[in-house]
Amino acid sequence: MARVISVVVAGIFGVCIGAGGYAYYIAKTVPAAQAKAFTAWSEVESQFKARAELTPKLIAVVQSINDTQKPLIEDLKAGQAAVLALPPNPDAPKSAQSIRKFMDVQDGMSKQLGRIYDFLNYYPDKARDGDVRATLNELEKQESAIVVARRTYSNLAGEVNGFLTQPPQSWVANKLDPKPVKLAEKFEAE
Repeated sequence: MARVISVVVAGIFGVCIGAGGYAYYIAKTVPAAQAKAFTAWSEVESQFKARAELTPKLIAVVQSINDTQKPLIEDLKAGQAAVLALPPNPDAPKSAQSIRKFMDVQDGMSKQLGRIYDFLNYYPDKARDGDVRATLNELEKQESAIVVARRTYSNLAGEVNGFLTQPPQSWVANKLDPKPVKLAEKFEAE
């Protein structure tokens, strides 16, 4: 009987040690995952800002092809100003509305950049010019960097949210932080 009791006690002790180790793992992993997600968000902001900083080159392209495009140039300048006026917001991932506000400004800039491609369709021979092509390639690389930054952030935010919503790790995470903050994963309005 004493042997059975010692096996049961050892089993309970082992389960407690395992549960404590798992709780420690979650206690360390959730804040680290959140920090990675917030860092990824700042990279998203940085990449969109870098895209806006290409605007003077794009304006130069438009002016070199047809300098009578004043409305397009003014809209590009306004879009750039709106993007560059956005202050860094490290708390934006905590709210889908904050991300939506950020993306509304970026979408406005995207529309203006799309107008450049429409404009270049009227001048296909000039669109193949070396300087024009180089500037467009730079813009395309920046757009790709934005896609990568957004995907990285979304994946990391999903990882954090998994810790906060999927049992058993959510049980531990909720005990460590009774009001855990899920991160907005998507860039579309929710």
